[in-house]
Amino acid sequence: MAAFISYGEHIYQFAGLTSQGAFANYSGVFNASLRSFRELSDRKRLEVQPDRIKIYRTRSGESLRSLAGTSIQSRISLEQLSSLNRIDPTRNWPLERW
Repeated sequence: MAAFISYGEHIYQFAGLTSQGAFANYSGVFNASLRSFRELSDRKRLEVQPDRIKIYRTRSGESLRSLAGTSIQSRISLEQLSSLNRIDPTRNWPLERW
């Protein structure tokens, strides 16, 4: 399913993709998404900033714990960071070359 919506000076293209056999299960979701298109006016949502990543080259002897302690904008705990990366937070990394 494809649709085009003209809004302001722009035309937006939307595509709903699924297998032919599953289309009947998803056509309602596709149509509801298209019907919900409107100008965003919720101030809380308008102020959301995108997440950014910063690539950091570790130095010999640094650990996840030492790096997490320097992050000014960290929104997750050291334990969550350790779990997500499957890294012991106290393990020191050897100096590696890129």
